[in-house]
Amino acid sequence: MLDVERWTFAAIRGAPGGRALPSGALVMEKIVQPKVYVWTCFALLALLAATWVIAYVDLGPFNLIAALAVAIAKAILIALFFMHIKGSSRVLHLAAVAGVIWLLFLISLTLSDYLTRGSVPLNH
Repeated sequence: MLDVERWTFAAIRGAPGGRALPSGALVMEKIVQPKVYVWTCFALLALLAATWVIAYVDLGPFNLIAALAVAIAKAILIALFFMHIKGSSRVLHLAAVAGVIWLLFLISLTLSDYLTRGSVPLNH
């Protein structure tokens, strides 16, 4: 018996590690418990409250830093749990990292263009 047939047979019998489709193909998937989504929702609501507080509290030059830190934390939570990056294959991790690197590259190009321009005087 081939390994694929053993896995399919084990999946049909209800063994952990996968389940079989009607065609007999094995599907490996991680089942996420609903409490993970509930805690993620609570964390996102807490970060939303932090964003709201940061908007009304004067932190001086640190307002931008605090707001960006909260925004990055929200993005990480959404990517890890709602986009199922956590517990997924290495290929999906590579795609996520490549997307972040591409975003940083585009931001650096935009900033290099903005910072190297001279000021334009206004003629009245």
